[in-house]
Amino acid sequence: MNEECLSLLTIQQIIIDECIRAISYERNFQTRERTNFYKFTGGSFTKIVVIQWCQLFGNKSEQIHWSKLHLPEDFPIFDRQSILNVTGFDDSKWEDYHKDMRFMRDKFFGHFDMTHLRGHIPSFEPALKMLLAYRQHLCSVIKHINEHVQGKFVTQAFDDNDILIEKINNELRR
Repeated sequence: MNEECLSLLTIQQIIIDECIRAISYERNFQTRERTNFYKFTGGSFTKIVVIQWCQLFGNKSEQIHWSKLHLPEDFPIFDRQSILNVTGFDDSKWEDYHKDMRFMRDKFFGHFDMTHLRGHIPSFEPALKMLLAYRQHLCSVIKHINEHVQGKFVTQAFDDNDILIEKINNELRR
């Protein structure tokens, strides 16, 4: 595994964790009193989710798109079928969801298009399922590296999904 691949894996892991946190925080803020502070803060988390999700799952031209993590054949696999399995989408529903998330990024959050003053924010439930599945895949990749690859080992702390969710929930209780 080369240095570029390890760097991509590390960056993806950071973006995934930030995005999962933003979804959790946004959900928490939805339950709060609808003051300007909570509206603004919740909206900011929504923007983070859409933009960062699109960095990972949007256009294949994104530098950190999930498909750019090229692993040797003996490594765990994550592919489009993995996305369909975890979300329960068929190809058509996946394309619609993918298009809706990119539309929100392109017309509202990354840029602002005056011809589209209103938009529908897609449910973040499929996004969260994909993020958690891909994150678990990265955990498997790191474990595989640590067990099988000679030379540079990945020693970075990268807890499994349950531990991350527990940490986030603890943060929200404070």
